[in-house]
This record gives sequence, C-alpha cells and structure tokens, in this order.
Amino acid sequence: MTIAVHWFRNGLRLHDNPALIEAQNNADNLITLFIFDETTFNTKWYGYNRLRFLLESLKDLNNNLTLVGGHLYILQGSPVKIFKMIKEKIGLDFITFEQDCDHIGKNRDDKVKMFCNENEIKYIEKVSHTLWNPKLVIEKNGGIAPFTYKQFQNTVNKIGQPPKPVGNIDWLSTIFEELPTSILDEFKVLNNPTPESFGLYPEFPENLISSHRWYGGETRALEQLNERLEYEKEAFVNGFYLPNQVNPDLLSPSSSLSAALRYGCLSIRKFYWELSKLFIKQFEGDLLPQYSVTSQLIWRDYFYTMSIENKNFGQMEDNPACISIPWNDIKIPENKKMLECWKTGKTGYPFIDAGMRQLMQVLIFISFAYFNVPAYIKISFPFSHHPHCLSRKGGFIT
Repeated sequence: MTIAVHWFRNGLRLHDNPALIEAQNNADNLITLFIFDETTFNTKWYGYNRLRFLLESLKDLNNNLTLVGGHLYILQGSPVKIFKMIKEKIGLDFITFEQDCDHIGKNRDDKVKMFCNENEIKYIEKVSHTLWNPKLVIEKNGGIAPFTYKQFQNTVNKIGQPPKPVGNIDWLSTIFEELPTSILDEFKVLNNPTPESFGLYPEFPENLISSHRWYGGETRALEQLNERLEYEKEAFVNGFYLPNQVNPDLLSPSSSLSAALRYGCLSIRKFYWELSKLFIKQFEGDLLPQYSVTSQLIWRDYFYTMSIENKNFGQMEDNPACISIPWNDIKIPENKKMLECWKTGKTGYPFIDAGMRQLMQVLIFISFAYFNVPAYIKISFPFSHHPHCLSRKGGFIT
C-alpha cells in the first residue's frame, strides 16, 4: 500500500489542482493536511481580517473534502517533523505540493525536499499559483527576471499561452487515510481555529460585522467568479473591456477576487481562460488581443516572477529591483505628526482619508485608492509609505 500526503499551502481548492491530482494518481491512500509554521503565519503580515479569511478558506476546504469522504488535518509544527512522524508511524511514499512563489517559503521547501531525498520519499511540486512558471520565464529571459512589464510580455509570448486548468479528480476511486492518534497527540491539532486562537483580535471591534465583506473559501470564490464574468460580459456587450478601470463603481459591493487568488481558493488559470473564452466568443477574436482583457492577471504573474528569486523584493534596501530614495526622516516631530494624520485618515482630503479608513477597518483597498493614497504621501510628504502600510497587516486590493 502506498501513501501520499498532499500538503496544502496556497492552492486551497479542489478544482484545477495539479499537485492534488498527482497525489491521488500515485498512491493507494491519500492524506490531506495544512501546516501552520513560522512561514505560514507571522503577526508582522497578518491582521484579524486577513487571518479570518485564511481560516474561513481552510474550513470551506475541509467541508468540500468531507463531501467526498475526506478530511483536512490542520496541524501546527515543523513540516519536516510532521512528515517524519507520518513516515515512521504509517509510512509515506509521496508528498505533493504547489510551488510557493514567495521567497519566504524557499528554506522551508528546501528542507522538506532534502528530507524526502534522504528518506526515499518522492516529492512532486506543481506550478498552479501563477499562469506561467516564474522560473521558466526567468530561464527564457536569459537567467534574469524581466525588469519591465513589456519585457515580461515578450518573454511569455515566446513560451506561449499558459496551461489550461486540469480536470477534476475521480473522488469515487479515492481512499483517504486517517492519521492515528499517536501522530495527532504529538502536534497541535487545530479544529475550527479562529483568529483569537492565534492571539489576534479585531483592530476595530465596533466594525466587526460591517467589516466582514470578504468570505474565504473555494465555494464563495467560484460564485464570485460567475458574478464577475457576468459583469465582464456586460461590458463586452457594450463594446469595452476592463470595466473596473473604464467605469469604476466606488459604491457598489466589490467584485474583487484578489483575496481568493492570493490563497488559491480560485485558480488563476481558470479565471484567465474563462475570461479569454468570454472575450473571444463575444468579439470572435477580431478586436484587441485577449492579453488586453487579462492584463491585470498578467501583471500579477510579472510581480511574482520579479520576486521569486529576490529575497529582498519587499524592501528598498539591498533590492536590485528598487531605487534607493532618501525619504524624509519620520523621527522629526512635524513629519511624524503628518504621517500619523495620513495613517489614520485625517489629512483633510476626503478621498485620501476615505481610502485610509477603509484600509484600517476592512483591510481592503479599492484599486483607485491604492494608486492615489501612496501618491498623496509621496508628493505631499515624501515618506516611505510601504513599511507603514505593513502595520495594516496585509490588506488586499480590489
């Protein structure tokens, strides 16, 4: 009997999940798990709303696995130690996982790969968090990441269209393996965890209900995708595309899928190909290239490619992709006061303040605010806004 573990990190979905399919195809019995470790959760990057979205996504994933006879184990600990104990207690032949594009996970993944090589365990890593394989793009660009979006486009044009989504798993032939208590007793098992379980509490308790506008999970993400495609189709029928940019609606509920794409509740390739097919069907391919319609998704790939081998991509210092700018000293009392007004939405400029208050309460930026709020701080008071936005703990852009 062969046993495979599919290790969820991002890619919190059952549809279009190549690594999960590999686990099901290569073993008799399947274990599905998610591990909280130092790279998965860090209070520097997480606030209440963001962690709530992740935990909702895990709960939805477990619900969907339960419907097909499975279970998602959520453990806290070292991945290598967990896999080692599974190997010792019940055996382990395969570990499958999705490629992690964030450099922070590289050391973790390297340790797991080394463990597999030393213990005759086959690991299978599949690309599905991005449209193209970022490492392949770098290879095709002469071994360096494309420094401009145009250069990135030229490179992926040589590669060709991104892969189409893979088919669904035949769950009727899947046998799920249960982890014995000897393993579960060794590590912290998280059943229905909440942000409070991790010591995180709402930044604005009075807005707890009103700020809950984005719900995590594959189920809701697929519903939102259908809603978004109808929105895009309406624009196509009226002869334009990118409706969020052409005719932004600041008052209606957001149609954003940013958070769902971030955690892989929705496949980026499914989104890309569904949108492309809709465009081609409406215009019969006679207008602008479909890349124009999917440009925002391609921008996402561009930044992942820029960052995958650049450990300092998220900072200015020692970052080859970033110009070092001598920002104003925020230690000066007057500058510190100005910065605090910006952070708390008290600059006196209504649109800027509305954007910052939205970020504080909901941790979601509408795209117009995302572009205008940093521009204001750079022009009016040239401070580095990025470190201070981090204090909002990982907001999403709509």
